[in-house]
Amino acid sequence: MNIPHQQGKTGVSPSKPDLALAARPRSFVTLDALRGIAAIPVMYSHTARAYGTLLVFPHAHMAVDFFLLLSGFVMTYVYQQRLDAGWRTRDFLQVRVLRLYPLYFLGLLLGAAFLVLQNRYGKVHRPLDLLLELFVLGLFFLPTPPMPLLPRAPLAMYPYNSPAWSLFFEIVANLFHALFMRRRSLRILIGFCVVMAITQFFEAMRWNGFDIGFSRQDYLLGMGRMLLSYPLGVVLYRLWEKGRGRMYAPPWLIGLVLAALLAVPNFRQNGLFEWVTVVAIFPLLLWFGANSQPTPKLVRPARWLGALSYPLYILHAPLFAFFEQIWTHLSHRPMEVAAPWPGLLFLALVIPLTFWIGENYDPEARKLLQARLPVPKQIKRVERSPSP
Repeated sequence: MNIPHQQGKTGVSPSKPDLALAARPRSFVTLDALRGIAAIPVMYSHTARAYGTLLVFPHAHMAVDFFLLLSGFVMTYVYQQRLDAGWRTRDFLQVRVLRLYPLYFLGLLLGAAFLVLQNRYGKVHRPLDLLLELFVLGLFFLPTPPMPLLPRAPLAMYPYNSPAWSLFFEIVANLFHALFMRRRSLRILIGFCVVMAITQFFEAMRWNGFDIGFSRQDYLLGMGRMLLSYPLGVVLYRLWEKGRGRMYAPPWLIGLVLAALLAVPNFRQNGLFEWVTVVAIFPLLLWFGANSQPTPKLVRPARWLGALSYPLYILHAPLFAFFEQIWTHLSHRPMEVAAPWPGLLFLALVIPLTFWIGENYDPEARKLLQARLPVPKQIKRVERSPSP
């Protein structure tokens, strides 16, 4: 997460709780890696038809819950002191939107270009006024409204780039943090998380898992996922800050467990498995990751995974839409027939491309936005904190 902090020994557990600040690592390198490890199965699951049965991640959707958990932890780490000092909610949200918007906007443009071309040359045709309405909503980071308000629109919350639905709940979580969680005691937040965990247990049992909340028919289900995982991340940070209960594990093992959880085959008790994972196992992995640092040889790959995570997550869907059309046009057959080769080719192209975009386009676009917006002095810099 590449967040600079006070000088101190990296990964050393303090002997007293009041020494926790001095013992903070200068960056959560292991959490960087976990963010990247979680993003890859999401991309893989959205493009699964290109790989055939090469590999399957039935629970890749739970990566969103892990992202929200991670975001609650890190946003508290980075911004809680400023929020406590009276930092305005508007300024906090502006920082978050500036962090997320450049890559989100690029994904919106790619998705819009694909749908316009599909409208002109493909078999799916939608009214141009509808496409324009959806684009204007997307420009303002707004999801497609519920069915009665725009009945002609697709079911996706963000039809130009479907993975963007989780960014909407990320922004809502930040607003909830600034308006409610910043002033609440740890006891109240723990009680809130317990209530949400019970509520989400019944939702997980009802829907046999957490693969919910991403369409405009079930906004509230996505809101429930956010109201569980993000506050739980806030609670974990507050406990971590006290310097108690430090636990360590090899970072490679933490990453392997995370990937394995997303790859577990579906089974009869799928809902219970996913609920236990979100409520208990993910927090445990985050706790280990916050306290454990990789060996020097693994620091660079871990940071690379962290830098890759957001651009890969938010750009893979529109890029795959173009890739699939080009593949079908050149080969004259569906990619499922040739799987896994088209998938492997897409991986070889999308990973370096999105990494390059994240390292070059994203920081420059944020600088441009910051230069043109009334950014408060205390945040006039390119933010290096992670995305969901």
